[in-house]
Amino acid sequence: MNEDPTPAGALTPAQSEAQERAMALMLRRNQGTKANFGQVNVGLFFEEKVLVFKPNEMRLLREMSPYTSVEDAAKKAKLTPEFAYRFLKSKKAREFMRDKFQQIAVQEGWTVERIFAEADAVWRGKKIITREQMDMYKEIAARVVPKQRSGGSESGAEKPQITINIGAVDEAYRRNQAIEADILDASVATP
Repeated sequence: MNEDPTPAGALTPAQSEAQERAMALMLRRNQGTKANFGQVNVGLFFEEKVLVFKPNEMRLLREMSPYTSVEDAAKKAKLTPEFAYRFLKSKKAREFMRDKFQQIAVQEGWTVERIFAEADAVWRGKKIITREQMDMYKEIAARVVPKQRSGGSESGAEKPQITINIGAVDEAYRRNQAIEADILDASVATP
């Protein structure tokens, strides 16, 4: 019987060598410059993307909550309000916040499908909502469903007009019935 010389849970020599190479690569990437010291890599939940935040940016994000103002969060994080506003306008902060809001919405059960189901219940009269709730649904629909532009790119463009001749439709239907009858007769007549 061929027994494994490594004890249970221990790494094989190839695995330990691969782990050492990975650690060395990680140390090489993070050494030398003061700019990348202490950076935090944050993976987004709904996208395959990693955002890199500096320590002061992470402190600000930790202090942010729906019940605190930006100035208070900046003060708690020992930053200036100008820096906080500038950071919150940045692309990576908006991506991070959008991802967090999406996580919260999914945890609370507010998905797009649920919003449309609730709107459908109101439309069918199964549910009665207040004026404020109706305004909320309108705002969500305006953000989720894009509006169609009337008139196209030109302001004076004419809309296409479609005219249907009912007599021609009836005649085409009769011709189609005659063709189907001929095909059925031909298939019955052939042995």
